Amino acid sequence: MNKKLNMLAKRRHLLLTQAAIQRELLLDDLAPWKSRLAMAERGMAAIRYVKSHPALLLGGVTLLGLLRPGVSRFTGSGKPMRLLQTGMATFKIAQRLYRMLPKNKANIQSHPL
Repeated sequence: MNKKLNMLAKRRHLLLTQAAIQRELLLDDLAPWKSRLAMAERGMAAIRYVKSHPALLLGGVTLLGLLRPGVSRFTGSGKPMRLLQTGMATFKIAQRLYRMLPKNKANIQSHPL
């Protein structure tokens, strides 16, 4: 029985040593792939993010469709860009007007009608 235990212990030690050597060889073989795999992981993280925010994807595709150079979805070339500029100008004016409004209801004077 002792002989069998010694043989099993030696076999176990041999197998553990072989596994350690194989792990080292595998790490050496995978070293050049490390940066590529990291890039793939970042790409997958970006896909998961966009998948969890579908409005972001829709907005990006819409913006690309409107701003494609040389192709106009509306009449005349450059029309989408002018629409975007007009919309942005309107938005900025609305922001300024909103900032001019009194912030506190106590400051608002009531006018009798």
